Amino acid sequence: MTNAPGELWANWPRTARATPSSVVAPRTPVEVQQIVAEAYVSGRHVRPVGAGHTSNALAVAPDILLDTRGLRGLNWIDLDSHEASFGAGTTIAEAGALLESYGWQLENFPNNPAVTLGGAVATGSHGTGARFASLSSQLVSATLVSGTGELVTVSAHQDLELWPSVRLSLGALGIFTELVFRIVPGYRIRTSEEEMRMSGLLDEFAVLASGADHFSASWRPHTDEVFVTQGFRESGEIADEPTPSRRSASFGALGEMLAIGLSKSLPLLTPAVNKLANRVHPVGESTLGPMRALAEPAPVRFASLEYAFPIGETPEVLRALDETLERARLHLPYAVRISTTAADDAFLSNAYRRTVGNITVRVPSTLDARPIFTAAEDLFLSLGGLPHWGSFHTVRAEEFKHVITRFGDFHTARERLDPEGVFDNAHLKRVLGAH
Repeated sequence: MTNAPGELWANWPRTARATPSSVVAPRTPVEVQQIVAEAYVSGRHVRPVGAGHTSNALAVAPDILLDTRGLRGLNWIDLDSHEASFGAGTTIAEAGALLESYGWQLENFPNNPAVTLGGAVATGSHGTGARFASLSSQLVSATLVSGTGELVTVSAHQDLELWPSVRLSLGALGIFTELVFRIVPGYRIRTSEEEMRMSGLLDEFAVLASGADHFSASWRPHTDEVFVTQGFRESGEIADEPTPSRRSASFGALGEMLAIGLSKSLPLLTPAVNKLANRVHPVGESTLGPMRALAEPAPVRFASLEYAFPIGETPEVLRALDETLERARLHLPYAVRISTTAADDAFLSNAYRRTVGNITVRVPSTLDARPIFTAAEDLFLSLGGLPHWGSFHTVRAEEFKHVITRFGDFHTARERLDPEGVFDNAHLKRVLGAH
């Protein structure tokens, strides 16, 4: 285990910063227990931090920052029970590659391959497709260190009353050390990406979203074009067989940076820049392994504001967002992402017992996101949306308890696993309330 004095820390989108008093990087569950037990006795606070991709202050650690990335790798795989155990600091990309070497894979995973499994589970991160719920829905069991330093294993068969809380816990109940997932035989995904008019997407949203295993769409504001991606799963050996696009190049990182810089200097050019980006956006078909088909590495740093809505209401919310941005003359030189997620039963999930459509507004980190996020969030809240726990949002505990039906049950689990608030920070106190 490494232990170092704290230096300035910033999350990946550069929306939150802190100078922790110390940074620890344990490599075993026993070391995590020691750190937490000492903090519990001395009245200190610990926050687990993985890849730091949350767009809010969830991972801010003003006292002890515990870097989970030393808890990584494949612990074991059982092909008879279709289960695999990972260290919680393993990234999505690492888990996919390790499973692929055995000819197996996760059922579905978040689109960001850089995030850790523990971080993705803790925030309810999801992939695409109304047939698949969040990553935490694939959990078989989770082992975590509680706020008193105890090592606790929770599953549907062990401590069942804690299970729906632990599966989306914001790092408020404990620090994940081991996560056991349900796995499936390797598969490939035949992907089709096509350009549509926005009106076509809105009119055919239900058909497009339900007609494929995976569905997402990308829309650059101030344009009428949207790019719809549908993925169809196929059994058999994983093979990457891309079909050449009828457009030879995508914008890529350099193009995005140039577009963002130009829009920052001359905001009125943003619609023209977005239309140019659409002209070079690749479309076509491919057959890829799931990691390449579903993962979307970010070409630039950005902060995100994501809200979920009942799937049938998503088209009208998207239409209202378009109108809001135009009416307020807010220029956004980056694509809004639309996806769908199946229902689950984690108490804090914004897809709790309902299939949802997700609208993600993304603002490059070099721009001031506040005007766009404020306008978009005001709209989303007025239409009954619920935020993604890893995205930017301003909702407080007093509001959550009226719209999340099992909020009180989560608090019961919190009092049991972290009675003294060892894992608290200012953000958790805002969104969950004080102990």
